[in-house]
Amino acid sequence: MEKKESYHGISNTHWGREWYQCHEKYLVRLVELCDRLVEIMEAQPDYRFILDGQYAMIGDYIEAKPEMKERVMKLVGEKRLLSGPWYTQPLEGLVGGEGLIRNLQYGIRASEELGNAMRFSYEVDEFGHTSQLPQILAGFDIKGVIAWRGVPNHSKSYFAWQSPDGTIANMMHTNAGYGEATAMPLETEDYTETIDGMEYKREGLKNHVNRIRTLRMAVSESKHMLWLNGIDHSWAEEELFEVMKKIEELFPEIEVRQSTPEEYMEAVLADYKEKGITPDLVKGELMTTKESVLESANSLHPRQKLRHYETEDLLTRKLEPFAAAAWLCGKKYPAWAVDRAWKYVLENHAHDSLDCCSVDEVFEQVMARYGACLSLATQEMEECLRHIMASGKEGKAVCVFNPTAETVSGVREYTFDIPEGYGNYAFERRDVSGKAVPMAGIAHDVVGDVRYNRRRGHPTG
Repeated sequence: MEKKESYHGISNTHWGREWYQCHEKYLVRLVELCDRLVEIMEAQPDYRFILDGQYAMIGDYIEAKPEMKERVMKLVGEKRLLSGPWYTQPLEGLVGGEGLIRNLQYGIRASEELGNAMRFSYEVDEFGHTSQLPQILAGFDIKGVIAWRGVPNHSKSYFAWQSPDGTIANMMHTNAGYGEATAMPLETEDYTETIDGMEYKREGLKNHVNRIRTLRMAVSESKHMLWLNGIDHSWAEEELFEVMKKIEELFPEIEVRQSTPEEYMEAVLADYKEKGITPDLVKGELMTTKESVLESANSLHPRQKLRHYETEDLLTRKLEPFAAAAWLCGKKYPAWAVDRAWKYVLENHAHDSLDCCSVDEVFEQVMARYGACLSLATQEMEECLRHIMASGKEGKAVCVFNPTAETVSGVREYTFDIPEGYGNYAFERRDVSGKAVPMAGIAHDVVGDVRYNRRRGHPTG
């Protein structure tokens, strides 16, 4: 008989790197989860698993257990363990446009180095979605999105999401949260589970399946529907194939398969085309409130938010432009420093990190990463500026750089560090054309000269 309903079970876990515990505490759980996941996938050659749409999860695991890298790479290369495209799942509304691009760039690059990068934006728990994301995703050849938060209420399970420039992404909407197919039981009828002496009433497979069928059928125009087999920090379900077989025995009218986001999207699109259905069109940002987290995340710990803007601005408007200019003047481009600085920020892009609705330890670790980024980026930027100045032919000179794309005019106040050997601060300022510019000294303070001497080591003459 022809199956009237086809369910795509996507095995996954939603992995917040830090939230109600700090990163290092979660890392203990992550290592145990991934150890077991690798064992399951090696024992079941058809098993597939989504690494929450981000690279950081498997990157953290490999860093903790480098001896597992070869086994992980085999699974990623077989396109069974799906990593990326994001580096971390970002809080889109608070991350700059360049930051979103770098997040995808670094996530895809790191995943491809393991063997393969998933080209599908899996972001079930993001706190709303910026209007230009379909356009950004298209630049990375990503055509599909799975999301829950921010999507307008009563949306269908599939609709076309359009950016202001007209670019469209296929939005696969999880209409009532995510993880509805987590821990699918082998028990047919309702049962009681005892954990640490406490008894919990659980749904048996019949009631569980009927509940999530009703959930999806209410918003689906396609016979292909989505079941998310995994939720926050849940482990892979080892007996999933056995459960799916039992579901089809209990419900002969439906089929269930373990799937991937791309396979699910392709099946839905083909079904729409066959039935001649035109999907709904939704334009612009997706910020419909489902929980107060969408609003509150923007205002928690404003000091942290300001530090975030400061670091992204330093990287995009100062470090990288000056590094490029220094390279043109003969300096080796500091790719290692730029990458390392960005990775500090990308770790903080994670929604549970940047929103900071977390324990105090998370706030402290996030701020420490920003501090590390600022220190690294500032030092490297100073090295680049010194190289640019040393490349000139003006002899002794004080250089003022304008890192903006606009002409600076009017009165400006600057602070210069002038080596004591150059004499007092009485000097002449000229613009790029050589024309003298009026200036006046306001104050002259003597401070210790701590210039690093490359040959002699310590700050010395």
